Amino acid sequence: MTFTVGEYDEPHSAGDAECGIGWCSGSGWSYPHPCEREGCSGLVHAEFGDEDWDCNYWLYTKCDVCGESQ
Repeated sequence: MTFTVGEYDEPHSAGDAECGIGWCSGSGWSYPHPCEREGCSGLVHAEFGDEDWDCNYWLYTKCDVCGESQ
């Protein structure tokens, strides 16, 4: 099963701990990582959100099981 994160159309693969889409492990970041929601066994995937003038950035995140953003 695939799903999208944030405003991006490139699909992430649910349950794939080696996902290389967006800001997942293929790009050297700490995503996907285990969901922190109690009772959830999913993985949280990430995509770039935006950046402000001070170079502070934020990410879109989404669990591949519960859909929560973390």
